Amino acid sequence: MQAYQGPSADTLKALETAPSMFLVLSPDLYILTASDMYLAATQTEREAIVGRFIFDAFPDNPDLPDADGVKNINASLQEVLRTKKKHVMQIQRYDVPDTSSPGKFIQRYWDPSHTPVLDENGEIKYIVQLATNVTDQVLMRKQLAESRSAQVESLLEVDLLHNKLDIAHQELINLKINLEKQIEDRTQELEDSKEKYRSLI
Repeated sequence: MQAYQGPSADTLKALETAPSMFLVLSPDLYILTASDMYLAATQTEREAIVGRFIFDAFPDNPDLPDADGVKNINASLQEVLRTKKKHVMQIQRYDVPDTSSPGKFIQRYWDPSHTPVLDENGEIKYIVQLATNVTDQVLMRKQLAESRSAQVESLLEVDLLHNKLDIAHQELINLKINLEKQIEDRTQELEDSKEKYRSLI
């Protein structure tokens, strides 16, 4: 079996300075290099991640019980390895280790895709994981949704208050009508008793 021939040193060097955020992975998912922009976005050093298995370098955040970044990214990569075609993913939450606070993670949302680069025999030479950091947009969208939700809630509360006021107003009208009817009836009774009294005199 032929030994694995990865990208040349020149190719790797060119990829490292390209103006995008990406990792370059071997077919067995070890990190060959990362672009400068990717290193900046993940607050990592190239020396610290090159040669490591992708999910050892970037594990799931253990503080998130429903973290599924590793599972989803791995499923996409397996799809690429199986089909040898590009796979585009939905936005993923995939926190990155906080190098300034060991054991802590930084919240991150990514718009990832995986593109295989094939050799002359049609075999995968390496995979480029393009990952756009969309954290700010996602958090802003969430904030807007929460603020809209709060606005809707306060509008519902105002509606509820209006309904209560309408009901109270209707009850007052009914009470007034009842009182007027009672006064009318009482007045009629008094008139009738006066008439009766007069007829007796």
